[in-house]
Amino acid sequence: MWSIGEKLLGRNPQRPTCYNCCMNAEEMRFHLRDRWKAVEEIERQELRAMSLEEHWRKLNAIARFAIESGITRNGDDGEMEIFQRWAKLKALYEAR
Repeated sequence: MWSIGEKLLGRNPQRPTCYNCCMNAEEMRFHLRDRWKAVEEIERQELRAMSLEEHWRKLNAIARFAIESGITRNGDDGEMEIFQRWAKLKALYEAR
């Protein structure tokens, strides 16, 4: 049976209430931004905690993936292109 409050708010007592049903778009962006900042900080802490061996293992995995995928440098030493190449490798690796 629905209570008067549930009828007024249009809520179904059989379905759980969504925690963000009353947030507007700006509030949602604010909370999501904070959440991603927290995730970024946790990732930084994890990277700082990794041993040198773990860093090398991850770097080698990315390099192996690049070689197996046929991604090459083509003799280009431009710094920005190198950054873009690593970003592409990271995206391809994370998509696996």
